[in-house]
Amino acid sequence: MKQSEGLRDRKKRETQAHILAVATRLFLVHGFDQVTIAEIAAAANVAKMTVFNYFARKEDLYFDRLDESIARIKGALDARKRSVSPVRAIQRLAHDLLDEHHPFAALAPSRVAFWQLVEESPALLARAREIAEELSAVLANQLAASVGKEPDGVAWLLARSIVVTWQSAYAESLRAQRSNQSKAKVRAAFVDLVDRGFDMIAYAARGTPYRD
Repeated sequence: MKQSEGLRDRKKRETQAHILAVATRLFLVHGFDQVTIAEIAAAANVAKMTVFNYFARKEDLYFDRLDESIARIKGALDARKRSVSPVRAIQRLAHDLLDEHHPFAALAPSRVAFWQLVEESPALLARAREIAEELSAVLANQLAASVGKEPDGVAWLLARSIVVTWQSAYAESLRAQRSNQSKAKVRAAFVDLVDRGFDMIAYAARGTPYRD
């Protein structure tokens, strides 16, 4: 029975990955707003309902890493040493993702095409704003939980500031890539704004359990 369940789970993951790959290819070729769920299902050789079984809406086929974002933030806070503040733990996560060449750090050339498509789609732009709000809410809760508190105004202030800092650093590294700057300069653009932002956040968190 356990082996059968494992096979089913693997099949589900493979189907989900296949649908994502097909959808991404169609979006990049035709544009996000021009591609329908029915067309994705046909190209992936699955039923339309199968697509919806894995993805609640079309935007989730493009922004498919929200759960991973939440998990990485929680992991960074859970794993921090007592000598490291929650704010600095998230800052270290940004540097770790950069060193991993993770898409969240925006250094791969493919990220330019990814965000160009977002900028061309009102639906994706709206979803990106929603994701920022969702991440702020999750981060406020996780920051508070990491110091044994209920979410308060300070946690919300810090969470929103962290999200804005990350967005700003990400956007700056994309601008550097679009102007064909070197990898070193693209990296420096991300690191400079991340560190500036977190220094400001740490200053705002003075006198609270959230800073070092």
